[in-house]
Amino acid sequence: MAQAASVLFRPPGEPGPPGSSCTNPRVAGEHARRAKKIENEVEHLYRVAIGELFTKAKDFSPLMVMLRRRELYRHVSNMADQADKAADILGMVVMKLT
Repeated sequence: MAQAASVLFRPPGEPGPPGSSCTNPRVAGEHARRAKKIENEVEHLYRVAIGELFTKAKDFSPLMVMLRRRELYRHVSNMADQADKAADILGMVVMKLT
């Protein structure tokens, strides 16, 4: 799941704060597409991590640790979902500006 977090916090590839290029519709649209792609990638990694968490367990004595990890994974996945929603809004703004 560390891989999913690193995908979420990957450097944007351009200087300045996120969204600072919103004045250029082409660049803003590219940012929105990239955010949606990252969300899909994180969602896939989330499902793989949850599957591994429960299939690798030989016994369920450390159940609390497993459930805490699942919660952590869920929060990372929710962060990606929120980024996807922001990308949708950014895409609508870009469409209205052009």
